[in-house]
Amino acid sequence: GCALETHSHPTQCELHLVIRGDAKASLGTSELEYFPGMLATIQAGCPHSVRAGEEGVTLLATFSPANA
Repeated sequence: GCALETHSHPTQCELHLVIRGDAKASLGTSELEYFPGMLATIQAGCPHSVRAGEEGVTLLATFSPANA
């Protein structure tokens, strides 16, 4: 039930790599199911949120550019 509430990064793109677990993600107007091995690309300025499944989720989030 843990979540990253809706937010955006005006000057950075974000990449999510799901390491383990599952989640539901909202990326702009799209709804996605996160599962291990999945990659999701989030464009700069796109509102997004992630809600972990019952077992939780571990994801690696990277940002480009890194220092924006």
